[in-house]
Amino acid sequence: MYSMAILYTPEKDIIKEYISVFSSVFEKNGIKVSIINAGNALITDIISSNIVIFGAEDETEKKSKADFKEIIRALKGVNLAGRFCGFISFNKKSTSLVFKKALSDTGIGIFKDELILDSVKINKKFVKSWALELLKDFKANLHE
Repeated sequence: MYSMAILYTPEKDIIKEYISVFSSVFEKNGIKVSIINAGNALITDIISSNIVIFGAEDETEKKSKADFKEIIRALKGVNLAGRFCGFISFNKKSTSLVFKKALSDTGIGIFKDELILDSVKINKKFVKSWALELLKDFKANLHE
């Protein structure tokens, strides 16, 4: 069985609803999902997962920066080869740049498409489609 960690910030009902939608897609496909607020996440949450999702509202927001600060610092020198990750923005703007920079020397596989979401209205079909594409890419990378 594969495992996934979803690290996210901030604590908002709509973000929790999004996470519920895509975590159910992964769980239905045999992936054990751990959902962790970024401020409470540890590097061991990433190391012990096959797939990691980084979700933030805005990488320039003080709250997002503060919540992910320890994780980003801890990624320096960590080998994540064989793992896969994806990025989710909860505010219509890309949030992946800071994560990509922090992950650049880790060897982790990166899903090509960042999921950029509306912070007001949930499009479940779109979210499920993205989750299935990420899962497909993860499985394809297992065999390379």
